[in-house]
Amino acid sequence: MLRGVFQLVTGVTRGLGGRKVHRRFPNVDEKHPKGKFFQESKQKKFGARTRRSGFLIQWSKVPNIVVPDLRDFELKPYVSEKAPKMFTPPLDSSTAKITERVISDSATSHQSS
Repeated sequence: MLRGVFQLVTGVTRGLGGRKVHRRFPNVDEKHPKGKFFQESKQKKFGARTRRSGFLIQWSKVPNIVVPDLRDFELKPYVSEKAPKMFTPPLDSSTAKITERVISDSATSHQSS
């Protein structure tokens, strides 16, 4: 009798008659990734945990980035070849005074007009 009541209760919680209740959409939030990434850092696993809480790196899983030799490379990153060459003189006391004067002159000319 007790076993029958237990089966009845578990059958009701499973979805009447022991049928599996299928979810309509799979759970694809960030808390349940498909095992490719760690939950917090979104990085791939490069190894495996050992029995004594260690970590064994599997070097076949570590990405190897090959960069060409850039010692004699003339171009700089993110600069067009057609960009004009510019020279900015270093600031000293005379250029600083001139810059202040230009700024103050432009401010007074905007106020008067």
